[in-house]
Amino acid sequence: MYDSNTVSRYRDILDREYKGQNDCRYISPKDGKIKALVVQCVDDILTGEANGTWKRTYIRNVAPRFYRLALWPFSHVDMREGKLETQDDWIQLILKWIPTSTLLIVGVSI
Repeated sequence: MYDSNTVSRYRDILDREYKGQNDCRYISPKDGKIKALVVQCVDDILTGEANGTWKRTYIRNVAPRFYRLALWPFSHVDMREGKLETQDDWIQLILKWIPTSTLLIVGVSI
């Protein structure tokens, strides 16, 4: 059984000792210090019961920039239904599509 009240000891790459709460840690590749482990997770796990020893954060920016830019005109559309309901939806899509296309052409040509 996991006991979060126990004290853990870790040593980093410079042999510095960390004493603290018994939780998940890792050695940072940037500075060699002991850091708290942060795991990206989906909303169901993030809002659910905290049953792990690590910190949690939202999954962000998992797609390349150009792909996110290409999908931006559809950001106001409910993708589960996949249809544009009104004429205002079409107008908004077209108005977003014009700068998106320009930015994609410029971005890919550079």
